[in-house]
Amino acid sequence: MSQAVFVLLLLLVMIIAFASGKFNFGLISLSIPVVLQATGILTAAEAWTGFSNTGILLFIPLFMLGTVLKKSSFLFRLKKLVAKLGSTRGGHIKVLLVFAVSAVLLANFMNATAAIALLAPMIVALSSEDKSFSRRGVTKWCADIANASRQIFPFGLVLAEYAVTNAKLEAAGSPYRLHILDPILSKTPFVLIWLAFMVFFGYRFYNKWSAADPMEDSMAKDSSASEGKEERGTSLSPFMDKLAYFLFFGNVAAMLFGTMFTNIPILIWAFMFALTAVYAGIVTPRECIDNMSWVSLLLAAGTMPLTTAIVKSGAQEYIASAVGFFMRGNNSVFALSIVFYFFASITTQFMSDLASKEIYTSIALAATVGLGLDPRPVLMAVLIGAFASVLTPMANAGQAICYGSGGYKFIEYIKAGLIPYLVYTVLFIVYQPIYMNLILK
Repeated sequence: MSQAVFVLLLLLVMIIAFASGKFNFGLISLSIPVVLQATGILTAAEAWTGFSNTGILLFIPLFMLGTVLKKSSFLFRLKKLVAKLGSTRGGHIKVLLVFAVSAVLLANFMNATAAIALLAPMIVALSSEDKSFSRRGVTKWCADIANASRQIFPFGLVLAEYAVTNAKLEAAGSPYRLHILDPILSKTPFVLIWLAFMVFFGYRFYNKWSAADPMEDSMAKDSSASEGKEERGTSLSPFMDKLAYFLFFGNVAAMLFGTMFTNIPILIWAFMFALTAVYAGIVTPRECIDNMSWVSLLLAAGTMPLTTAIVKSGAQEYIASAVGFFMRGNNSVFALSIVFYFFASITTQFMSDLASKEIYTSIALAATVGLGLDPRPVLMAVLIGAFASVLTPMANAGQAICYGSGGYKFIEYIKAGLIPYLVYTVLFIVYQPIYMNLILK
C-alpha cells in the first residue's frame, strides 16, 4: 500500500472514530502523530510539530486570561447588561448582534482561535443569566461566525493575501493580477448577508442538543457563588479587579496593535499579560490548569500533522485527479470556481483550513494557467471555501476549542452548522457571477 493511500485511509478512520463517539477526542488526536511517525511517513519533528506550533501554544495564555476575566467583576456586569438588553423589545436579537459583531471583529483583527477563547467566558455568563441561550449553542454559533467571516475588512491578513496571491500569479506566468480590494470584494458583500441570516434566523439551528451540558453544574455553582459575593460580583479587591480588567483588555489591545508596531510576536504578548496575572495573585496556577481545555489543545495539535502527511505522501495528487474527474473537460471559469469551492470547503472540515487553502491554491493556479484562463475568481473561490470551516472540530483550532468545551456529539456538531454552511454556499454561488462579471471586468 502506498503512503498516499495509507494517509487517506488514516483520515477516513479518524473521521469514523470521531463520529462514533466511543473514544475520547484527545486520545484519537494523540494517536495520529504516533501512527504517522511509527509508519515512517513523517519524522518525529514533523509528526509532533503541533505541540510546538505558536498558534496552538496561544491556547494556553488565552485560557489563562479567560480565567482572569472569570474572576473579575466583568462577567457580573455583563450579566446585568444581558438582562437589561433581554428585557427590551427585540432583546434576544440585540444580544446575538453584540456577540456576532464581537466574533467578527476579533476574528479579523486577530484570528478565529483568539475570538473563541476570548468570548468563551462571556458566553458562559450569558447562558447562566438567560437560560434561553445555550452555552454550547452560542459558542458553536460564534465559532462558525468567526471562521466564515475572516478577511472581510481591508487590512491585515487581507493585504497580505493580496500581495502573496499576486506573487504566486507572477511566478506561475499568469498575466492577471489582483487589485488590492479584490479579496474583499469577492467575499464581503455576500458574507454580510450571511451574517444577517445568522443573527436573525441562524441561531435556531444551534439550540438543540440531546445530551445535558457538562458545564451546567459548574455554571450553576459559579452563579450562586457570585450571588453570595459583594454587589461588585467578585471576591477581588477593587484594585485587583481593575488590574484584572487591564490585563485582559490590555492583552487584547496588545495582540491587535503590538504586532503591528513592534517585532514582539502575538504569543509573547499574550504570555506577558497572562503570567503577570498569576504573579500578581489574581489567579493561581491551579485555577489556570483547571480552566484549561486540554482536549481542545490535543485535538488541534494532534490533527495538525495530517496536512504535512497529505502533502509529503503525495495524497494531494489523488485530490487533483478527483477535481479533474468532476470537471470532465468543462473549461468555464465559473464552473472551475464552483468545483474548487466545494473541494476546498469539504476537505477543510477535516484538515487545517489554512492548509486546505494552500493545497487547492496550488492546484487551481496550475489548472487555470495551463488552460489559459483567468485564475483570480478560482483563487478567490478557494479562499472562500477553505474558510467555510464550520462543520467539524478538526477544521481549525477555533472549532477545536469549541468542541473541547464539552457536551457535543459529533453528528450533532455537524448538523448544527450544516444549514448555515448551505446558506453560505448558495450565497457564494449566486454572488460569484456578479463578482466575475461586474467587479473583475
